[in-house]
This record gives sequence, structure tokens and C-alpha cells, in this order.
Amino acid sequence: MKKFGIDISSFQGDFSFKKAKKDDVTFAMIRAGFTDRRNGISKTVDPRFEENYRHAKEAKINVGAYWYSRATTYEEGREEAEFLYEHCLKDKTFEYPIAMDVEDNIYQRKAGRRRVTDAILGFAEYLEEKGYYVIIYASLNWFFHYMELRRLRAYDKWVAYWERFRPTGLTYGMWQFSGGKARTIAGVDCDRDYSYKDYPKIMKDKGLNGFPKKR
Repeated sequence: MKKFGIDISSFQGDFSFKKAKKDDVTFAMIRAGFTDRRNGISKTVDPRFEENYRHAKEAKINVGAYWYSRATTYEEGREEAEFLYEHCLKDKTFEYPIAMDVEDNIYQRKAGRRRVTDAILGFAEYLEEKGYYVIIYASLNWFFHYMELRRLRAYDKWVAYWERFRPTGLTYGMWQFSGGKARTIAGVDCDRDYSYKDYPKIMKDKGLNGFPKKR
């Protein structure tokens, strides 16, 4: 199966999910927030997260969320996940995965494979304990050169690869196949994605991402 979707943040401004649905968008990965270590270690909710979440749900577009990470230790990964849960995920439902966006060139690139992988595990394990389905977002270059993939075999991948053909050499559930200026959606430049798993069914059948467990 293949479903078409987008990923957006406050950079897209006042985004119309109703228009996006007319552009055949079936799901949206919405930025929940980010860590800004340039001003100390501060964690921030995306200014439009609540609005984007609400409007996507009203338009009956399936929703996932992502967090832009700068974590370089297991503990920092858990701290990011805890903030994300408490300020963004709690008391909501998400049909698509919760992603850790790993691409920071300021801290993570310099930290090395082991520490970046430790941070991913801290983030993922915290959210798994809370009943969430975690996916790791990165480019092929980041997956192959800045992570210990053998330690991340249990986790789904969302790969950024802005070429004409699907990436190879990695098993993944989602592919970000173009950047913001490749095409407008609802009149706005935004990234485009395909998903290859029936994530809504997974979440609802297994009682993940805020959905009740079946008895």
C-alpha cells in the first residue's frame, strides 16, 4: 500500500487542511516542537502545533507528530520525549507514528554514532513505555553514517531522500520524497511523503498513540 501525505510546521503558516485534502493528502506529520540548545537547553512547542492538530482532525486527515531533536545522550533523549508527551501528546490520538527528527548539525553530528544512537533509544524507550509507536526520521546519510543501525533494528524508519526513485539499502515505513519547493499543497510549499504501512490500523488495533486498547 502507498498513502500520500505531508509534513508541516509553523513555517507553513496558516495552513488549510481542507484544501490539502482536495490535493489528495491523507495524512500529516505535524511538528510538535524542538530543542534549541543554542540558547541553553530549552524545549519549545511549535507555535502552530495545537492549531495544526485540531484543523487536521477536523478535515479528517490522519495525524502523526515529530520532534526536532538535539539530544546527544540517553538522558537527553528521554527528557525530550517526556517534554513532548507532557506538552503535546497527552490526551490526544495519533493515527501515524511519533517521530524523532535526527539531523542536527550543531550537536548531534559532532557527538558520534554511539551517543546519537543512545539519544534515540532514550527518546524511543520513554515513549514506548507510554504506549506510543516511534519512528526515526533522518536522511540516508544520517542513517548510514551517524547511527548504529544494528541497535535500532526494532524501530521503524522515515527516510528523507529527495530523488526520483525510492531509496534502497534500508527498510523503512515512510519516505519523504520531496522538499518544500517541489510542489505546493493547499497553495503552500511543504514537504511530501509516502507511507507504506497501514498505520491507522496498527494504532487502533494495538491501542497505541492514545487509542484505547481492545478488550
